[in-house]
This record gives sequence, C-alpha cells and structure tokens, in this order.
Amino acid sequence: MYRGGDAEYKHVIVEYPRGSENWFIIRCDQCGVYFGANPLQGGAKHLDSEPHGYAPRKWALAVQELGIRILDCDKDKADRNNEAFDRAVEAGYVPLNERTGSGLARRARRRQVQESVDASDEGEDEDTAANSPQGRHPKGKPFEGVSDPIVGRLYRAWFRGDGFYAALMLPLGSFAAAGVVGDIDSMDCLKAAPKCYRRSKGHISGWADGYEDGGPKVRERRFPMMYIEESVSLSFQGDLVKPPSLGWVAAKDLRPFDVSDPECRQRTRGFHNAEIFLRRATTTTTGGDSVGGDSVGGESDSDSG
Repeated sequence: MYRGGDAEYKHVIVEYPRGSENWFIIRCDQCGVYFGANPLQGGAKHLDSEPHGYAPRKWALAVQELGIRILDCDKDKADRNNEAFDRAVEAGYVPLNERTGSGLARRARRRQVQESVDASDEGEDEDTAANSPQGRHPKGKPFEGVSDPIVGRLYRAWFRGDGFYAALMLPLGSFAAAGVVGDIDSMDCLKAAPKCYRRSKGHISGWADGYEDGGPKVRERRFPMMYIEESVSLSFQGDLVKPPSLGWVAAKDLRPFDVSDPECRQRTRGFHNAEIFLRRATTTTTGGDSVGGDSVGGESDSDSG
C-alpha cells in the first residue's frame, strides 16, 4: 500500500467511523475510478450515478460499497501514507480515472473488471444470482425483475448493501393517484430522471426510443419509487403519505410484494409500514378499490428468457 511512499497508485487512507481504528481506501474497480484528497466525499458522490443506481450520498455506503480495509494500519502509518499522497499531488500526480487515463490503461482495467465479474458468476446458482448485490445473472438465466410495474402497487426493491425494501410504484404526474404527496417534476428536479425517459419542454413525456413496450431495452427501464423504511414512521398530510425516500429503481431490482408470504415479511425492510400504508389506503378510498391495488405486487418476468 505505502511502498516507501512510492506506490504506483496512491490513495488517501481514511479512518471510518472516526475513532474506530478501522482504516480504508476508497476506490471503484467497476468504473475504474480512484479518488482524491477527500475519498469519502468523492466515493459517496460517485455512487450517486447511473452505474450505481443513483445511490444516496452517504459516507457509510461509500465505505460499504467501495471501501477496501487496510490491515495492520494505524494513525501514524495512515499519516505517512497521506503525506506521501499530498506530495505526489503537488508534483502533478492525478488519481486514476478511466476518463483521464490512457486508452491502453482503460482497456486493461475494463478487461480486469470484466474478468472479475465473469469469475464471480461461475458456479453461481439461480437464487444467489437473483439476490446478489450487483443484481447480476449468469448467462442463460431468466430475467427475474419486473419490467412493467403497476402504478400504486407495492414491490420489493433491491437496494445494494441493504437488501430488499418495500417500495411503491409512482405515476409520471401527480403522486396523489398513488396516495403520496408530491409529483414527478419535483422528484425529477431532486433526482434527475434516467435516460430511459423522453422529455418534452423540460418535462418527462414517456419512454425514450428503445425503452417503449416491446423495445429492445425494456428490461433496462428505471421507475420512480417511494421506498418504505422500517425505522421511519409513516407521516401523512391529510389522506396522502409524505414519502420517506424517493428513488429510481431498475427493473432488474424489482420483485413482487406479497403480504401473505412469510419470506417477504422476514426479508423486506419496511414491511410493517407497508402494511399500515395498505390498510390506510383501503379505508380512505371509495368504491372498494384500494390505492395499492391488491396485496400482491405486479407480475414478474421470471418465466421469460
């Protein structure tokens, strides 16, 4: 790691949490990106990008997803390493980044990353693949996500590093139709909609070319979802719930939600609050139909190839 202060690739070593004596470097081998003098901040910002599903900008998540723990490290060693990093930067050193590296270096790193992905997929059974944090599936395995979720219906949404959360599919307009405060424009301003959506006069107007029903990229869609957390009680404004957290969820990371399934109950964060939401939606709507539809999420494409 230190190599006498002359390591080819230099990183700032950080202690996280502070005072824990746990030391890390932060880097993203998937994207070929290393970080500068503030790796926690840089790593958190990097996770809030399309390749990482626009994850929250949290230092803890940056350590969890991108951190490599440095063994046999202490404050003195970390300080010596970081001083060497500072001297190198002053002398013109720039942390590795595929966008700034040479073409040869970029190709080599992409090859290394692909080889590691291929190796990790070998021997992986279907259940492991479906629940892997990266959401990868070995070649030939069926798509198990949901490419056409129904507005107002609950699903299980995979959040890398945390597992499945209960999540509500939101409409491309006012969220009131799904029993939620807000609208798609405000969400779009807060967390820009991904490229699968077409825009007209600055507003989302439908699917972009290739992502429409029957298109070749239909399984690469992302959907506006309200995450339902267990640690945060639901808060209401009149009959509408105030969204605890919003995000764009990939089709491959969605699964059906079934309140009668014991496994869903045990392995879905926010399950209890999801039940509260369903009960309230049922009692506050007219005509006998709940906002959330029935208690089971939409159809999955698990039988498709």
